[in-house]
Amino acid sequence: MGVDSGGSFTKIVYFRPKSAPDLPDYVFKDQELPKQLPGLKPDPSIDIINKGTLKFIRIPRHKSDEFIHFVGETKLHSQFNIECLNITGGGAFRLAPNLQKKLNITVEPLGETDMLVAGLSYLLEYDCSNEVYTVDPVTKEKTFGVFKNVNEIYPFILVNVGSGVSILKISGKDEFERVSGSTVGGGTFWALCRLLTGATSYDQVQKLSESGDSKNVDLHVGDIYGFDSSAPGYHKLGLSPDIIASSFGKIAVQEELPDLRPGDVVRSLMFMMANNISQIAYLIAQLQKVDRIIFAGGFLADNVYLLSRISYALHYWTDAKMKPYFLRHDGYLGALGAMLHKSNNNNKPTNKE
Repeated sequence: MGVDSGGSFTKIVYFRPKSAPDLPDYVFKDQELPKQLPGLKPDPSIDIINKGTLKFIRIPRHKSDEFIHFVGETKLHSQFNIECLNITGGGAFRLAPNLQKKLNITVEPLGETDMLVAGLSYLLEYDCSNEVYTVDPVTKEKTFGVFKNVNEIYPFILVNVGSGVSILKISGKDEFERVSGSTVGGGTFWALCRLLTGATSYDQVQKLSESGDSKNVDLHVGDIYGFDSSAPGYHKLGLSPDIIASSFGKIAVQEELPDLRPGDVVRSLMFMMANNISQIAYLIAQLQKVDRIIFAGGFLADNVYLLSRISYALHYWTDAKMKPYFLRHDGYLGALGAMLHKSNNNNKPTNKE
């Protein structure tokens, strides 16, 4: 078992035994995920040949202590024969003493970046063709099988979008360096959603994003120069009328604040984040002379609107010369890396033979 204590969720990767106590209803496990987070698909498991099934679950950060109590009461961890629990992420050192005391096991906090890369490396080596995919910026359709083996991917830029953004250059399995980052990430998005819409949960934000229309909030090139791109001199702009000129710009140019639909605000925030992160990623890739970018992190959460917007943005910035790549298990890289760490080798799966 491996744990990643993030800013919004605690992520857990584990082998599911044949019989185990039912998990609490606040745990986003496979069969309950569509009900708990409307519009999302279950976090997919991985069948490890002759080993079992690798499972992925998420718990809201504010429920972490309650979940620890549940594990201690049910002795769930004893079914995995866990004597040492590996934990990573920003909350690792905060949670470690509580875990050690209540579960009576050794808890080892691990470096976040090392575990992130270790988890990613395993997924890419184990089943690259079913892990990496692209999203069409228009149809929003996913395409798997874009890489047949891991050697086709290196080198690449990894953009991990959690509460903030961490950007790594990964040149090989054990060769990586942090090259940039941003304070504007998933935590920023969630905070602004709460402030501007009154949303109280992330699943509520996800639902709002499905119905929103950013055109009611964002100022487009056409709002400034007109929507007739055939007008004299328009071609000199080099911009189409539907390009966003200013996120939330329509609100700025109105005399009185309009009554805003929460869904429109969420969609505008989502597009603003996607455009910003994609442009930074593209510029870093140019500086590092790398032409492949993988986006990961819990913020993406398989949100097709967000993924398609990142695809659109990178398509725009690179004049369709580059496309972003995404991961099926994008939010669980750190937890998987922690599980695979050598001190927890009692439940470590092996690669395909």
